[in-house]
Amino acid sequence: MSRKSAFCLFVFFIALVFALPLTAVAREKSLKMDMDLDQPTSVDGHELKAGDYQVSATDATVVFKHNGKEVISVPAKWQDAPAKSSDDSIQTSTGKLEEIHFHGKTRFLEFD
Repeated sequence: MSRKSAFCLFVFFIALVFALPLTAVAREKSLKMDMDLDQPTSVDGHELKAGDYQVSATDATVVFKHNGKEVISVPAKWQDAPAKSSDDSIQTSTGKLEEIHFHGKTRFLEFD
């Protein structure tokens, strides 16, 4: 292998080493869960009808889907919990969604 080829190969590997962490940072990890509402429920001023929903949350956004279609998207407001959640769960009060907890996570979503 010539010096020029070896140098080009070295530069390629260095670029690859620096590029891989950047792709991991660029992708936000989404947390997902299924949610069943037995009555109409308000989420940050939006009304969700009773039914089954798929919830996905990133650092910035929470998306609620019903039958595969996006119903609403609201800003994510994360809070720290004192311990990891033992399961996926929601907390509601008087027809309002207040919190979503994800299994094994020490932070949860809070809604107004």
